[in-house]
Amino acid sequence: MGLFWAMAPETPHSKMLKNNVLGSIMVNVDVLHGDTGELLATATNERRFMTKGARRIPLGLKGGRLRGVLFLPPGQGSFPGVLDVYILGGGLSEVRASLLANKGFVVLALAYYGYQDMPRNVPKHFDLEYFEEAITFLRRQPQVSGGRRAVVIRLIMSM
Repeated sequence: MGLFWAMAPETPHSKMLKNNVLGSIMVNVDVLHGDTGELLATATNERRFMTKGARRIPLGLKGGRLRGVLFLPPGQGSFPGVLDVYILGGGLSEVRASLLANKGFVVLALAYYGYQDMPRNVPKHFDLEYFEEAITFLRRQPQVSGGRRAVVIRLIMSM
């Protein structure tokens, strides 16, 4: 546990931001002696965000007003459905959706603003019908099982 608890990035206070879930990233781990800084071991791990057989289907401008990406897990069957909405900063975040699809969920990563032809800023009025349309779209996917659905929203508010 201490090995990973004591990890530190090369650049202090940096975060890894992954925008392209189709590619992979290489993670290098160096183990250094705490007193001397001597390199004791090194390893490289390739991390993928989409497993083999998972599918990524963009919802284009032709498909109505929904904007986002549908992720389907590998294999046949009936899977739980998840609506994944990323509100903070606008745009579309696909990372969580792709990882959930790897675990057997059909996930609609839905954009609300700041993406493609959508408004750049948070709309003044909350468009509930947009989210109802997204839930209906998700329910109609043949891979989504009847009563197993969830909504995941990352929303940060300040007062």
